Amino acid sequence: MLNCNKEDIAIIHNTAEGMNLISHGLNLKNSDEILLLENEYPSNVYPWEHWALKGIIIKTIPMSNSPDIFLENVKKAITNKTKVITVSAVHCCTGMPLPIKDIAEICNYKNIEFIIDGAQGAGHIDIDMTILFLTIIVVGFNLFNIFSLYPSFKDVVFF
Repeated sequence: MLNCNKEDIAIIHNTAEGMNLISHGLNLKNSDEILLLENEYPSNVYPWEHWALKGIIIKTIPMSNSPDIFLENVKKAITNKTKVITVSAVHCCTGMPLPIKDIAEICNYKNIEFIIDGAQGAGHIDIDMTILFLTIIVVGFNLFNIFSLYPSFKDVVFF
């Protein structure tokens, strides 16, 4: 389903918990930016709101009915202050799969952490952790939840 190593999987209670663990473990600085998907599912919005109180800029990427136009919106939203992009693999309102491979390539090139809420998409679209260079994907399953933590994610601190 994710094509990842078992060593890269952590069992958690649910997707919302995984997103919160990730968000609260980041090392961001005043005026850094986090980009969220417009009309995002709440479990990928609320975990990031605490950063606004710490001077982090939270911006939304406009949604589109076309993956190509959405990708252009992502490119336009990125600045030199963008440190995190977090989106769902599949948009929760429209069901449109997002161009996560293309976004992952951009993030990898620009050294931006890319975090995916995969609850809507895992099992429905191909998510290959070995070629996507993803930082983290959080995936909800019926009986358990996992998030995959890749070594490229050096700024997360777990307590």
